[in-house]
Amino acid sequence: LSGGRKEGEEEEGEKGGREEGKKKGKGKRKGKRKEGKKKKMAYVKGGRIALIGAGHLGSSVVKGLLHPTPLLPYSDLFLTKRRPNSLSSYLSSLPITVTSDH
Repeated sequence: LSGGRKEGEEEEGEKGGREEGKKKGKGKRKGKRKEGKKKKMAYVKGGRIALIGAGHLGSSVVKGLLHPTPLLPYSDLFLTKRRPNSLSSYLSSLPITVTSDH
């Protein structure tokens, strides 16, 4: 070890700038939701959504758009996948347009 330090000793400033005794922690929580206020649901009106790539991530996006209440009609949702026959069972059970043409 250089500088004549013993094993386990640290020089000043090696602790990342924290003083001894202070712990890294979370501050007070800001932005608490007031009681009685409900979240307003958004709805896509007059728009269409196309997802290029209906793999794991695309499936999760579709589930988020349609569950628990659909945010858009099924006819306004389009998915593309290289091999449409390999869709997840969840997506294949829905009346959604799926194509292999990007």
